[in-house]
Amino acid sequence: MRKFLLLFCIILPNPIKLFIFRRVFHYEIGDDCTIGMSYIDCRTFSLGDNSSIGHFNTFTHVKSFKMGEKSSVGNFNKFSGSKNQKLWPNSFNSGDYIGISSHHHFDVGGGITLASNIVVGGVNVQFWGHEIDIEDGSTRSKPIKVESQVYIASNVLIAPGAKIGSNCIVGLGAVISGKFRCDDFSLIIGNPATAIPKKMEIRQKLNEWRR
Repeated sequence: MRKFLLLFCIILPNPIKLFIFRRVFHYEIGDDCTIGMSYIDCRTFSLGDNSSIGHFNTFTHVKSFKMGEKSSVGNFNKFSGSKNQKLWPNSFNSGDYIGISSHHHFDVGGGITLASNIVVGGVNVQFWGHEIDIEDGSTRSKPIKVESQVYIASNVLIAPGAKIGSNCIVGLGAVISGKFRCDDFSLIIGNPATAIPKKMEIRQKLNEWRR
């Protein structure tokens, strides 16, 4: 019955959809929010004021989804937890001013935490919250954390357990694993990714100019 009603909600006008989400599923949805034709099956769901979710997004096996104020999720994004691993966090938690464009994948098994003022731009950014232990073949989850003031470009892969510091840009196609403590406006690029401080770029440009 729950899944049937959630599927039916996909095609409903926004005011009726939000009414059912609030009253029937007890989703916490702020003022001036819009939710398009998306399937949202979360145990707990919270969306801040003036936020929006576009069309054809799917939220499955998510224990907890929380997004702050003035945030947006575009179209064709996938948020998925683990159906079988009940003890995993299976959660997504973000602050205010989050911008997620379209065609991205969020494996929330290990828990994804985004601070504030973050853009997941372009297409095909993948967050992976679980991995397989090659020694014993077991599957384990690890959390992913992104600090504030970060832009993530297209085709970035973020591995389980990754942490990205504040004030940086993650360049096209970077593969992020481990922890990155960034200087102001660092650029993270490459596979495996490395952080290039902005100060270093300025020095290089000065050296080129002197030549």
